[in-house]
Amino acid sequence: MAVPLAGSKVESSELRNGFRLERVTIAATAEYSIPGWFLIPERPRAGNSGVLAIHCHSGRYTWGHEKILSHPDDSVWLTEFRQRTCGGRAYAEELARRGFAVLVTDGFYFGWRRLKVEDLDPATAPGQMRAKLNDLAAVPRGTREWMMAVDSLCSDYEHLTAKSIFTAGATWPGLLAWDDRRAIDYLASRLELNRDRIGCMGLSIGGLRTAYLIGSDPRVRAACVIG
Repeated sequence: MAVPLAGSKVESSELRNGFRLERVTIAATAEYSIPGWFLIPERPRAGNSGVLAIHCHSGRYTWGHEKILSHPDDSVWLTEFRQRTCGGRAYAEELARRGFAVLVTDGFYFGWRRLKVEDLDPATAPGQMRAKLNDLAAVPRGTREWMMAVDSLCSDYEHLTAKSIFTAGATWPGLLAWDDRRAIDYLASRLELNRDRIGCMGLSIGGLRTAYLIGSDPRVRAACVIG
């Protein structure tokens, strides 16, 4: 059951080159909220278009929104990742500087919403994952090696997570589509844009989510599905 958007709030705000960045919390259900980042052009106008920008999969679970939105403490390997996948651009920022109001969220199982494999007990983990969990405990947190080990374990657990959602009576694509429709709800509530001019775009799983969103929400007037 959806909860009113009144449960959503702005957590923080900062000025960037060409736009203001707000970290927001979007109410999804009574059980959870969606972390989001809203980019408002430097000179917002009521007629501005809004875009839901959806990050990729790429087998990198430690990052979600960071794949398309930069932060001052970005690591070298995150910058290298953007170079390989997006031509070196944090494209949510490119859109904001061109006048679009942009919303980025962390998809379920990525970024702030990833599986915290480092907190799992190897003794109760599936047998094939115990050795990797023990190895992870010996790697310094925050290093490239640690992130690669976390991503590998998240990949191992991905199919089990999908099956667990299915046996609970839901589907992973359904969860993603629900969250993305709530993101559109949030975009449509913001006065910095025209709710009749909302689009979405994404690469990889972001492209898949975009395709689901096109089919499930008629408020999306334009879309770009990549990969």
